[in-house]
Amino acid sequence: MPTYSTYQIMPLFSEQLMRNTESQACRTATHIKSGILGNSPVITQDLLSAARVDDINEITNDFDIQKLKIFSSDGAIIHSTQNAKIGEINRHSYFWNLVAKGRVYSKIVQKNESSAEGKTLKLDVAEVYVPIMQGAPFLGALATLAENYDQDTGRHLARIQEYVGLLLHQLEKSSPYAHYMRQKDNYIANIQLASILHDIGKVAVEMKNQLKPGRLTQEEFDQVKTHTAIATNVLAKANSVFVDDFGKDSYLAFARDIALHHHEKWDGSGYPNGLVGSDIFLSARVVALADVYDALRSLRPYKPARSHAFSVAEICRDKGSHFDPYVVDAFLAQAEEFDAVAASFSQGSLAESCVEQSNSSDAVAIPTA
Repeated sequence: MPTYSTYQIMPLFSEQLMRNTESQACRTATHIKSGILGNSPVITQDLLSAARVDDINEITNDFDIQKLKIFSSDGAIIHSTQNAKIGEINRHSYFWNLVAKGRVYSKIVQKNESSAEGKTLKLDVAEVYVPIMQGAPFLGALATLAENYDQDTGRHLARIQEYVGLLLHQLEKSSPYAHYMRQKDNYIANIQLASILHDIGKVAVEMKNQLKPGRLTQEEFDQVKTHTAIATNVLAKANSVFVDDFGKDSYLAFARDIALHHHEKWDGSGYPNGLVGSDIFLSARVVALADVYDALRSLRPYKPARSHAFSVAEICRDKGSHFDPYVVDAFLAQAEEFDAVAASFSQGSLAESCVEQSNSSDAVAIPTA
């Protein structure tokens, strides 16, 4: 990511991520206090029966928390996912100067940096300390340590850039969009660069909803859909800073449009605005297909990795409904190259299946955005 993105965009998203992580930690603390520890005026190890420990462990798993600690009012650890920590006393200044006085303490720790307790970590994590209060008295605290990364994110973004490049070069070579694309300075390079930011708003979406094995509830799906608006707002702000500094839009303007519209569908059944056909930015239509192809080929907690043949058939089936027909035609022209990209950034062996391809000659409008 260019230096401009690092300094203008990432701090904004880190702030959003921290707010989301703090909110989740506070909900966890509230649930443990009210639902498990009850209305006891003190928090002691005596409260933690085997059944209550089982309940706490279930919450830890449900919220994808790597480490969880519960402190008594004197800073002693009375419960921990690491049994060896039980009985240790937290004497750090942040605990007594902030947490014990009713304030949340949070920190994003990068790999190989030190945590709040001075431990060098091997992963990017978000750690949060939440005070447990009963009115003014400080009863204790809850600390969570949650992973702040997705192992496949880097490979996913690299694949998306490659897929988007293949589609755009094919569209410029042979499609009704060629003239429009050639009028734009560095159009393909800018869209490829912008494409890696299409889902950056998901840092504000609860991980349990992103990775849920079963069907999302309507409430959960509504929360996932907010990532388009969150990304759009932040990218728009970042681009406005660029405009103020340099007097023109940057590739972040494309990134803003892609982030907002890459879940729109050609037939108007997508979100967030239900746009139809060429009302959707061409850049977003291209990223939409690339993103779906990559999702089909990738292993997820809720689905197996699909073969190239299966993925081609699925995309062809959605030609003219989910996808711009001309973008699908470009995909079919580059299908072998798509398969090669997927193999070069492989997550593991993919099952093979029979190929189905369909052809159609839908008429479409020339884009104006």
